Amino acid sequence: MDRFLLLGNRSIQHSLAARLKSEGSEVHVFPGQNFGGYEITVDPDVDNYDCIVVGSSRYFSDALVQKALKSRACGVFGVDGRAGLLESSKSFFADFALENNIRAPESRAFMDFQEALDFVRSHEPPYVIKANGPARGCGVAILSNITEAQEDLHRKLVDKQSPYFSGGVTIEQYVHGFEVAVNVLIDDRSFVILPPTKPYKRRNDNDVGPNTAGMGSVSPVSLNADFYRELENGIIMPTMKAIRSKEWYFRGCLFMNLMLNDEGIHVLEFNCRMGDPAMLVNIELLESSLTDLLLLVAQSRLSEATVIFKNGFALATTIVSARYPDAMDEAGPFVLPVTDPKSRLFIAGLHSTQGGLFSNNGVIGCAVAYDISLEVAKSRSLGLARAFMSSHPTVSLHMRSDIGDSIEVPRRFF
Repeated sequence: MDRFLLLGNRSIQHSLAARLKSEGSEVHVFPGQNFGGYEITVDPDVDNYDCIVVGSSRYFSDALVQKALKSRACGVFGVDGRAGLLESSKSFFADFALENNIRAPESRAFMDFQEALDFVRSHEPPYVIKANGPARGCGVAILSNITEAQEDLHRKLVDKQSPYFSGGVTIEQYVHGFEVAVNVLIDDRSFVILPPTKPYKRRNDNDVGPNTAGMGSVSPVSLNADFYRELENGIIMPTMKAIRSKEWYFRGCLFMNLMLNDEGIHVLEFNCRMGDPAMLVNIELLESSLTDLLLLVAQSRLSEATVIFKNGFALATTIVSARYPDAMDEAGPFVLPVTDPKSRLFIAGLHSTQGGLFSNNGVIGCAVAYDISLEVAKSRSLGLARAFMSSHPTVSLHMRSDIGDSIEVPRRFF
C-alpha cells in the first residue's frame, strides 16, 4: 500500500485524498482537516511516507519539505524554496519571464505608495495591481480609474490593518483576451499537459466584482495544435531548461494562468502547485491512476506514465462566505452532504469546535460534477452547491451561477 502525506487545507487536498484512498492508498493530510478519515493532528515523520505532496505555497521552504527532500524513503511532489519564488514573488517571476523570453505582461514593482501612484497616473486604465506574495487571485485588482487604483494601492502599501496589505506591489500591463488555466506536471526531463480549463476569477456572475482565487472552473477547453505548439515551445520547455540550469528542485505541478489573444499566449502568472479549482476538474476527468502519476513525478519517471482522460466535461462551482474576498469571517456551523458518485463537495479549511465545523478562510468548498454533457455536468455542480447553501440558511454564503458559460476561444487557437 502506498502512503501519501498531503500538505495543505484546501479543496484540492480533499479531492486528492478521496481519489488516492479510492485507489487503495493510505492518506494523511497535514494540517488535519475534518473531511473524514484522512486527517492527522501532530507533526508527521516524512520517512513514514512514500510521497509527500506539497499543495500550498506556505510549505515551499518549510522544514518538513526540506527533510523530505533529503529523505531516501520519501519522494516529493513539489518544489524547493528557490523554484517557489516563481509563485511567491511577482517581481521574481517577471524577471524570470524576461530572461527566458516567455511572453508576459510588462510590469514594474513598487514599495512606495507615492511612487506607485505617480506611475499609475502616467498610464491609461485599466490598471492591474498585484500584491506581493503567493499568486492568490484575491491579491489581484483590475481597476478602471485612478480613484480605485489609489484606494487599492493604499490598502496594499499603507494600511497595515488591511487583509490586502503586502508592503509591495507589481503594477502590470493589462492584456485583453480569453483566459485559460493549465496544469502541467513536470519532472527533471518530461512533462504532461493536463486538459486546459476555463477559470472564473471575478466574484459575481458576468465577470463583475473583485478578483478571487477562483469561483469555479470547467474543463476541457477545446484548443488547436497551434496553442499546444506555442505552449510547449514558448513556455514549458524554456521554463524547464531554466529550472535545470539553476538546479532547482521541481517535480510537481506548474500551474499557469494564461491570456490568449491574436498576438499569442501571455503568461499572467505561475503557481508551483496544483491550481484550485482547476485541478479539481482535471482529477475528475482523469481515468488512469492518480497514485501512479504522483509517484512517477516524484521519482522523476514521468516519461513512464500512462495518462488517460475521460471524454466529457467536469465542472466546479466554488462556495464562499458572503463577504469574501473582502473579509475572511468565520462561517458555520456546517454539515457535510452525503457523497454522490455523480457530484461531490470538496471542502476547504473546515475546523472543528464544540459548536461544529467552521471555516475562516473565505472559501468553503467546491461542488464538482462530471458528465459526457456539459449541460448535465453544470446542472449537477450547481444543484449540489445550491443544495448545500439551502441546507445552511443561517450562514451567509455566495456562489456564481454562470460557471461553464462564455467559452469563446480566440479564432487563432480554435
